[in-house]
Amino acid sequence: MFKKGFTPIVIVLIIVLLAAGGITGYLFIKNRPPKIIGGDKDSHGCLIAAGYSWCEAKQKCLRTWEEPCEETTTTTLASTTTSTTEASSMVPIKPVACTMDAKQCPDGSYVSRISPKCEFAKCPDLETGLLKGKVTIGPLCPVEPCPITIPNPYTSRIIILLKQTGEFFSPIILQEDGSFEAEIGAGIYTLSLSDCSFLGCNRSLPKTVTIKAGKTTEIEIDIDTGIR
Repeated sequence: MFKKGFTPIVIVLIIVLLAAGGITGYLFIKNRPPKIIGGDKDSHGCLIAAGYSWCEAKQKCLRTWEEPCEETTTTTLASTTTSTTEASSMVPIKPVACTMDAKQCPDGSYVSRISPKCEFAKCPDLETGLLKGKVTIGPLCPVEPCPITIPNPYTSRIIILLKQTGEFFSPIILQEDGSFEAEIGAGIYTLSLSDCSFLGCNRSLPKTVTIKAGKTTEIEIDIDTGIR
């Protein structure tokens, strides 16, 4: 059917065409990008369908069941720390017991110690002045100096102050020589002496004393015992 010598040429052409087609198909398959399962990506380019998510702490896509993100650990640690702090703040503070002594304020009132430092509470704001004086009681026997020992007439007695508004100031203790001194609130007071039964007590006492703020008021009290 074919001319002699033509058949081998046809066969060679067919073989060449088949070889060229095979080479072309191989190169196409080889250079074609691989097909990715689950091609959807998030805003960071992580493959969502493949289980990847963005880790801000590590700045990359990862699978959390394969590689934990540090953010989770940090959050847990912060939560644990917060819980520990809250638990510590709930521990009750043991009250401090202070001594029961008191301090007198210049206005005659008293303040006690308060916890937790057991310091005296602040006195009411008040303008004060200084009261100084001396009580002289005598004679103590008909002829002085006394031939016998006479009990000190001062140490067993105190100065009593009553403010015109009705408040009593804390008693002022006399020194062995009869002197006394105290800082008290400004105002007008009535001054008297405790256990004063001598003849001259009613003539010398009580006395009205005016205390001025920032000033010193001095007073002398002479009591005649009537002993002759």
